[in-house]
Amino acid sequence: MRIIGESKDNYIVEVPFDEMANIQGLHSRFSYVIENIKRPECGDVINIDQLYNLITRIKSTIGNIEKFRQDLSFTIERIDDFHYFDERSIS
Repeated sequence: MRIIGESKDNYIVEVPFDEMANIQGLHSRFSYVIENIKRPECGDVINIDQLYNLITRIKSTIGNIEKFRQDLSFTIERIDDFHYFDERSIS
């Protein structure tokens, strides 16, 4: 994406076709045809903030999953310790 101008409160940008497809969550410009999606036209509004919010939620979810994985791993270790202790006390 290249800034080619600006107005009072906005930038005017030049975006390659493939990059625009990526911004919209598609693989490439050919996805418009393959997935039968309308290609953007002059004047269309592309809500980048929705994409940013999605990425932020994904990062947060990954962090939560990692924390859960660590907690689960710790719990499994404690269960294994308890199981080992229990088997020794029976013998």
